[in-house]
Amino acid sequence: MKEGKGLVLNVGISSMILIFLALVLSVFGLLSVRASVNEWKLAKKTGESVVEYYDADAKAEYTRCLMGAFVEETDLEKLEECLVGLQAGRYEGITDLENVKVQIKENSTYVENENGENKPLQIGTISYDIFIKEGSRLEVELELYNNRTLQIAKWKMVKDSNLVLELEEGTELWDGVVITE
Repeated sequence: MKEGKGLVLNVGISSMILIFLALVLSVFGLLSVRASVNEWKLAKKTGESVVEYYDADAKAEYTRCLMGAFVEETDLEKLEECLVGLQAGRYEGITDLENVKVQIKENSTYVENENGENKPLQIGTISYDIFIKEGSRLEVELELYNNRTLQIAKWKMVKDSNLVLELEEGTELWDGVVITE
């Protein structure tokens, strides 16, 4: 009889330990599945952001090349009108172009360096923005030299800090008052 009681007691403890281990492993399994789903969502969002950035980068590069062609072929007096016309969507392949600005200095000439060679002098700047997605854009600034070359001065993604989210009608906001009873 004693052997029967000891055997029942040992089977009960081992069953409880086995059930506890199965429960712990199930919880860890669920946590790892949830973490995997979150990582997948983050990777997908990151991938979409990278694609959006490189699409904007390609548009900015195409626009820079087109502007370089205009700089080589156009009189400096008509250059501003021609480049601002890019924003109006007159040229194929240029979309999402915003804030085209051209600034040209007056009376720019070559400057000689120590070797007696002519050194190009910056005569103006050309800047424009490419829309990436709501709240971010690619800012590009090019330096224009009197030998009709362009050099990149700024090429960076900027997030707009003044983005205001519109709330749906009837959304209640906390008024900052704590009422205690």
